[in-house]
Amino acid sequence: MLINNEKLNLVQSAIENLDLNTENYHLLASSSDLENKNFVYIKGDLQPQSFKIKFIEGVTDSIIFIGDKQKGKGCHIRVEYSSSLIYIGGNCNLKNLSLRGGNILIGDAVSSHEGRWQAGVNSREVLDGKPNLEAMIIVGDDCMFSRDITIRTSDAHPIYDFNSNKIVNLTDKSVFIEPHVWVCEKVSIMKGIKIGACSILALGAVVTKDVPRNSSAGGVPAVFRSLNGKVWARNTFKTSKLQSEYYFNKYINI
Repeated sequence: MLINNEKLNLVQSAIENLDLNTENYHLLASSSDLENKNFVYIKGDLQPQSFKIKFIEGVTDSIIFIGDKQKGKGCHIRVEYSSSLIYIGGNCNLKNLSLRGGNILIGDAVSSHEGRWQAGVNSREVLDGKPNLEAMIIVGDDCMFSRDITIRTSDAHPIYDFNSNKIVNLTDKSVFIEPHVWVCEKVSIMKGIKIGACSILALGAVVTKDVPRNSSAGGVPAVFRSLNGKVWARNTFKTSKLQSEYYFNKYINI
């Protein structure tokens, strides 16, 4: 198992139709690295311009799942650690998005127009010979990301306490974004952060603390306030309003 049961339960709480059964996919041999047991599994047809996939040298035993009805193009996936799991749900629209590092799981109907999401210590760094794969990026269903979004599970470089000779800025906490979150342009989401469902992260926010459900957060560092029962929608169409109502009733009006 690439992720433990505790992490799997967390993922399933945010991605309703999570499917890690390889029998429900077909192998995309042209993007896989069969010699090193790095596999790419897809549902339906995948346009060549949709995803650029690279397993870096030395990486083994990793899996990428990509659901059907992908709409975006220019999504770059760079797997940098062995035993990594990348999951992208169905009906996503990921444009010019860079996914790097280790474990990244994205739910159904997620849209993103540009950004860099990195899971792991940094691009190649390991601690005591082992990469930090406990810190994952988990994005729930129906989240909407604007341009120039940064998500990181680490500070990218270690900070040492030379009195104890220990690294003091490590974390094994994931970045966990619950369903139906709107992330506006130029937002940065830092390590170990949880964003509650039906929330909005305002333009330019730097999120360094958890944001409760149905909240709006903005500023540097971001400060949150309650939305008091208001909920965002993608547009004014009836289907979009019903989708918002579904998540509001599931997570807020309970």
